[in-house]
Amino acid sequence: MMREQGAVFRIVGIYKGDALYQMLNDRAYNRVRQVRTGNPYLELVAELQREGVEIEACGNTMHLRGFGNSDLLPGIRVNEGALGRTLQLALDGFVQLEP
Repeated sequence: MMREQGAVFRIVGIYKGDALYQMLNDRAYNRVRQVRTGNPYLELVAELQREGVEIEACGNTMHLRGFGNSDLLPGIRVNEGALGRTLQLALDGFVQLEP
């Protein structure tokens, strides 16, 4: 709706903690979650990316959980840490929305 009205906006989704599992590829998701189903969030993540949502993974969470860049879905960027990145975005004028 906002796009149809000509609004210019940018959305950056920062995934950290337990939510980061949603950003794992099938192989890593199965290994970490100890399942054989693959990542059930693949299509949701792909749709968000198609709509222009920039998705980032918290580098601190990745380090603590032993995830590497090769464990992530395509197009997911890694930041140094969710807290610092959130602060940086706030200073750039972004508004933080959190469930």
